[in-house]
Amino acid sequence: MTRPTNSLRSSRPRPTTSPARTAIRGDLLDFVRELKSRPGGDIAVQGSMSIVRQCVEAGLMDALTLIIHPALAGSGGRLFDGIAPTRLSLVDVQRTQRGNILATYGPFAG
Repeated sequence: MTRPTNSLRSSRPRPTTSPARTAIRGDLLDFVRELKSRPGGDIAVQGSMSIVRQCVEAGLMDALTLIIHPALAGSGGRLFDGIAPTRLSLVDVQRTQRGNILATYGPFAG
């Protein structure tokens, strides 16, 4: 698994002490498009269903890694509510020592 070199975080102002974090100013999707145009590593989004939804709907995701935890919640937010059905292809799957599954999907390979 590659380590992200850029990480998108919350829209709430927070100190950015790590060079791997960037505060987003202006339009999110314009920011992501510009960031993707630069040379460098992966862009990771952690803990923000809103950002993931927007990037998926705009076609900006090259891959999507879902971390599946062995717990049953029964309720809560759904990651893809309101998004048009989109077919994906499984690219990679890993199992962690704690029993989590990391499933990485890419565009549907038909």
